[in-house]
Amino acid sequence: MREALLNVGAALVAGIVIMILHELPKSIIYCVRSRAEWKEQPNYEQRIKRAVKDIFKLWRYVDPIGLLLCVTTYSGFSKPYMYRMKDRETNKISGFVGFITLFLIAVVNIVILRMHFIEVNLEKLTTWYFYFFYFMAYISINMFIVNLIPITTFDMGLLVAGYSPSKYFSIIKSDHTIKMILLIAVLLGLISTISGLIMSTLLVIL
Repeated sequence: MREALLNVGAALVAGIVIMILHELPKSIIYCVRSRAEWKEQPNYEQRIKRAVKDIFKLWRYVDPIGLLLCVTTYSGFSKPYMYRMKDRETNKISGFVGFITLFLIAVVNIVILRMHFIEVNLEKLTTWYFYFFYFMAYISINMFIVNLIPITTFDMGLLVAGYSPSKYFSIIKSDHTIKMILLIAVLLGLISTISGLIMSTLLVIL
């Protein structure tokens, strides 16, 4: 019972932290690159202050359904704060930053696991901080794979919008179908299986 609670609690906290770390840099990029556009509009200073205040309301990045999937399947997703698509360059930068952030979260936490727990029998570990670092790495890998799916608000969707707006409009039309395929893959455990293999490999080579 205690181990089950540790699993759920650590996955819950890790999921929230990853969602915030994943989306906050993209929101900052969006606001920074919007400054030139906003300067041409009235109440520029107030708009900047409001935008800065809004992007640091961190709970906005936590998607309830994505968090539930993080706890149950470890394959969740975050909620982007900025929904309006910007210029192509901003979309490209945001998409790459999203992927890089998830990659760095996984690598940093795997290195921590290697440094502190590699000599310990992992099956006998029941400490909360071990589970936290483990799920930070595991969920971020899962989320990286989830974001490879070309859904409009995901990182791959941003990259498609940046490189080919015409293809982006075509995935908008298929958005519902793509989401259903993703949900089926998550519920069948396909993504978590792939992530498990990647994590095992990284634990060995890092």
